[in-house]
Amino acid sequence: MDKPLRANRQPAFMGTITGQCCRPTFCTSITVAPLPSQNCWTGYGTLESLFPVGNSASFFIELLSNEGQVIQLEGVPGTSAARERGTGFENIMENSNIEIVASQPADFDRTKALNVTENLLQANPDVKAIFAQNDEMALGAIKAVEWVQRKKDIIVVGFDGTAEGVHAVQTGEMAATVAQQAAAVGAKGVEVADQVLKGMEAEEFTPVELQLIQVEAVQP
Repeated sequence: MDKPLRANRQPAFMGTITGQCCRPTFCTSITVAPLPSQNCWTGYGTLESLFPVGNSASFFIELLSNEGQVIQLEGVPGTSAARERGTGFENIMENSNIEIVASQPADFDRTKALNVTENLLQANPDVKAIFAQNDEMALGAIKAVEWVQRKKDIIVVGFDGTAEGVHAVQTGEMAATVAQQAAAVGAKGVEVADQVLKGMEAEEFTPVELQLIQVEAVQP
């Protein structure tokens, strides 16, 4: 039976990269290197906005009681999504008592994630949780956890808030997933662009809500 969900909204960020040009270029949902002749406003989410550094009551750290070993499944090396999600997660873990014992690319692919997770769990039998940088990898990790018969004692958290990811949260297979609110980022990007084109100043960081989707806690 599907369980009720709780969506916790937290801020992501839109960053500003300034330059000198009479024709600004506007981008959303990505980060870009500064261009010498363009103004570019970019929207992107960071894990630090969901799991505040040093806050032992934050979601992921709370799940593990701020202790234990975790594995990270990375996306395609060099991509902005893999870089930013990985950096945010690692920064948070550095300020906790949780140890990242393995972090390996699975290229945002479900089948690769299954194989990578199975190998990493064999090499790291004391792992208590897996963070996957997207839901596809999280779903692959879930299958690997089932194969090694550790479904009851390993937590899996995904990212993207896909339909399958949300369903996995509802059924209890996944502890949580993160939805990036793409429509909200797009709308905010248009709003910022409109301000700039009208000669108004734009904030360096403009908050855009993320949703941490998790099973609603059942009270005893």
